[in-house]
Amino acid sequence: MKLNLASLAASIVMLMSTFTMGCGADCESTCEKAQEEGCGHMWTKLESLDPDTPPRAVGDCSSLCEDMEAKTEAAGCTSKHDEYISCLNDQHSVCELEPCSSESIRLTVCMLPH
Repeated sequence: MKLNLASLAASIVMLMSTFTMGCGADCESTCEKAQEEGCGHMWTKLESLDPDTPPRAVGDCSSLCEDMEAKTEAAGCTSKHDEYISCLNDQHSVCELEPCSSESIRLTVCMLPH
């Protein structure tokens, strides 16, 4: 159960804190796909995991991805973030998190100390 919660938390944090394959473009397109597919709420709830993050407007993928990029870069986790975003983009739906759980866990493990 902890692994699933960690995977979900990593997915949310990573989707909201660091997915930048070529800067914000891939993150933004993934975020926009999530909005279109009905799982966009995962991309706008970072404030529930990080109380210092002010609530952001629903669908504000640009701001979200900028924040994610800065946090993953500062933590030295950019490659893990890129792997996770790539995995999500390779799925039939970006809302399918389970196939990317190992990438999500690696990103979470990288980000947790920071």
